Amino acid sequence: MTTYYERRKQVNKQTRKSKVSGRTFPKKRKRVTPRVTQPRRSWEEIVERLSASKSGKTSVVMGSVGSAQVTRCRLVKEYEGLTISTKGDVVHLVENRRRKK
Repeated sequence: MTTYYERRKQVNKQTRKSKVSGRTFPKKRKRVTPRVTQPRRSWEEIVERLSASKSGKTSVVMGSVGSAQVTRCRLVKEYEGLTISTKGDVVHLVENRRRKK
């Protein structure tokens, strides 16, 4: 026959106690499958598509306002022939083209 303390040990192994209310919850299980991440954007391809387009304008929706602003700063430094602006979480790219006379 098991003692009270041995039974409590078994219960504590299977559950975890909340420090605030004292209620017990099942233990969290470890993630078996890895998280699915999206591939990174290839800004070189986006700029190539922009230069091949007739209008010379495109916009890219980012994940958040902060990531859009950081991306804008990085692209301004990297590409000189583009006018880059943000509005919310959208990055607007405009190619500076010389007009033919």
